[in-house]
Amino acid sequence: MYELLVLALLMHWPLHAYRVAKIANEIIGPEEQISTGTLSSLLAKLERAGLISPADPGTAPFPGDRPSRVFAITTAGRERFLELMLDTSSHPGTYRNECCFTGRGHGAYAAQDRAMAA
Repeated sequence: MYELLVLALLMHWPLHAYRVAKIANEIIGPEEQISTGTLSSLLAKLERAGLISPADPGTAPFPGDRPSRVFAITTAGRERFLELMLDTSSHPGTYRNECCFTGRGHGAYAAQDRAMAA
């Protein structure tokens, strides 16, 4: 369930697509890696769904050392992230691994996310 992972990575700042892949693969670990093709397809799907949108490369906090698209999460993407975080039954095999990184590494619920849940 890479959708949750990608949305979590974009919760606080826009990122270059290759940076999303790099961070995601570091989180997932050596047992499983997200391929470039899989990530590209997922980013396109999330963009079509209005969950992420292209962003100005100057807004990404980490400088890019190569040309790459930059993506930012939208309001709809934040709502989808919250929905996925609250759904613990759809993907029980992957939930345990994914919830650990989203809760620890990205402060899963910023104040605005908690407000949306209320």
